[in-house]
Amino acid sequence: MAKSQALRELYAALEAYQPLVALTGHTPGATKLPEARIVGDAVRLRPHPVPGLVLGLGGKNQGRTQAEKVWDVSLMVYAADVFAAADIGETLETFALDSRWTTSSIRKVDWLSSQQVELEPDQQYISCQVLLRLYLVS
Repeated sequence: MAKSQALRELYAALEAYQPLVALTGHTPGATKLPEARIVGDAVRLRPHPVPGLVLGLGGKNQGRTQAEKVWDVSLMVYAADVFAAADIGETLETFALDSRWTTSSIRKVDWLSSQQVELEPDQQYISCQVLLRLYLVS
């Protein structure tokens, strides 16, 4: 339950982060495309929101002790071109630096990396995977 709660809290924080909302055109509170541009479920979601951000499940970081709960979460950025994808990626990096987690199951969020990926042959948009590291309250 802790991971699903942390994912919900991360989603709520991303949806409330005005620079990201402005870049993606997301309508806060929206749950369906095209108004929702910050969404979950990267596997079944078609069409992808462009521009948009899809939260996916990450993996447990193996380099930490059991006492420190760390979870690397994957975010897929979709954009019409590499410049828009870079803007969204940079905004996510700033989000991680600026966010304060005082009343949450998340203690801290770090931006780890971003990488352009090709998901489908002949795709007509840019996709970029961004990894955020969530430090969960133990």
